[in-house]
Amino acid sequence: MARSPAHDNCDPYLAPDAAPNLDRAALREVQLAERWQVSRRTLQRWREHGTGPAWLQINGVILYRLDDIRAFEDARRQGGQP
Repeated sequence: MARSPAHDNCDPYLAPDAAPNLDRAALREVQLAERWQVSRRTLQRWREHGTGPAWLQINGVILYRLDDIRAFEDARRQGGQP
């Protein structure tokens, strides 16, 4: 299947249906686990304890908004220069 130009500059971890609308981009649990190289169970545990990034559950699917992921990452940034 050919990729549309809208997909060319997209984050490789975006849910496929989110790519054309970047202001509403979201990752599924498995995609975020891959991005951060953690297990899905770790993300589940963080949700249970309220220690991970904000998340949504829509029709039984766990989604993490890309804005929330980036904010979570930025809040944990250490050392170096911005």
